[in-house]
Amino acid sequence: MLVRGVVTLIAERLKYFASSAIKALDSNRVFCPSCGCRDSHLVEKKYVVTSLRRCCSCGLMYRSPTDSEAESFAYYQEEYESGMTTDVPVDAELSKLLDSDFKGTPKNFDRYIQVLNAIGIPASAKLLDFGCSWGYGTWQLQQAGYNAIGFELSGSRAGFAREKMGIDVLNGIDDVPD
Repeated sequence: MLVRGVVTLIAERLKYFASSAIKALDSNRVFCPSCGCRDSHLVEKKYVVTSLRRCCSCGLMYRSPTDSEAESFAYYQEEYESGMTTDVPVDAELSKLLDSDFKGTPKNFDRYIQVLNAIGIPASAKLLDFGCSWGYGTWQLQQAGYNAIGFELSGSRAGFAREKMGIDVLNGIDDVPD
């Protein structure tokens, strides 16, 4: 089992390296994904073909070579996994998590809520939980009194958040209100 996991990890890294190397040959893959500016400063280089850049115009830090919107969307639908963050619980586990308000679990948002309180964000404030996965953080923010909604590109995790957690989740860039 361990060997299979290591082989899978190596295969994923090689796939990433090959994809990045091909994209690095395309000069359009270094534009700022926010403002489209060509001028940027190299912050750090990783794996020879990937870099962290800071846009000279808007200041956004971004990975280069950049992915297209379609590539990013496809990645978050099919490939992105982050263990405890992306693995949705079965009904019995979800029931226990909700009954305990996520206390004593790695998904507990108490520390984030404490930070919001410490910096003076009122409990009635509107919050966007960007990349909310299956909604556990958004749910906890709502329980603390915040007017929180989630944003999640993964259709399956956004659907779980809506159906099982009962929270509002935006699922695409077109869903974001002006």
